[in-house]
Amino acid sequence: MTSAQSNPFKRLSWRIGLGTYRLGIETESVVSRALALGWRHIDTAALYRNEAAVGAAIRASGIPRHELFVTTKIHVDDIARFQIAEAVERALTRLGQIDLILLHGWRPQAPEAWAMLTEQVDRGRVPLIGVSNFAADDLMKLAPPLPAVNQIEMSPFLQRRALRGAMSASRIVTVAHSPLAKAKRMNAIATAMAGFCDWQRKNPTPAQALLSWSIARNAVPLPRSRNETHLRENLSALDIELEPDLLARLDLLEDGFSTHPRSIRE
Repeated sequence: MTSAQSNPFKRLSWRIGLGTYRLGIETESVVSRALALGWRHIDTAALYRNEAAVGAAIRASGIPRHELFVTTKIHVDDIARFQIAEAVERALTRLGQIDLILLHGWRPQAPEAWAMLTEQVDRGRVPLIGVSNFAADDLMKLAPPLPAVNQIEMSPFLQRRALRGAMSASRIVTVAHSPLAKAKRMNAIATAMAGFCDWQRKNPTPAQALLSWSIARNAVPLPRSRNETHLRENLSALDIELEPDLLARLDLLEDGFSTHPRSIRE
């Protein structure tokens, strides 16, 4: 595969992003609260039907736009219909400015849709483009430039090592959606953390351990939460460095558990 675009997540504050899937009518208030707490990377999508709410929260925040990183995604129906320019225009209308836009999933029309999306870069409509939930073989079917990122489900329970290896070889950044496994496996994380005395004195949460694991594995995690305490704790994972032995123990939790099994493509 030809080399991908440069890593877009150069700022430390962009190495973790706020997921907004299914925030619904709470989107604007949650994003506003997150921005006030220090979050600077927000992830949305046409599928989520909340791009306008994300845009409103950003405009109301007063934060200089260059300090923020906003990702959105083109609906798979628009991919299938080759309505890429129209989808980009709608997203720009709702968000005002986009830093990264993705094809939200593989469809047979994806290679042609990708070529159309690269035209939007050439026209200066969007600076960076990528994909979500693509397999390694899917990526090889795309004409250069290759995606800047591939957003995939990833956690210690679903590590996607072969796919991540192929992506890394072409400098495609891994962005991890569902990095907390929808809080369904927190007991397993707490058990894995047991016995790490130095670590436990820092009083981390299992969620922080999951996010720190993702960051240590060179992924950009996208946790979602409505809870202000959790928003604070999740963001602070940027400042946490797991002990090598604990990282290794978390690596042993691989069992293929997925919260979106129908989206998995290897």
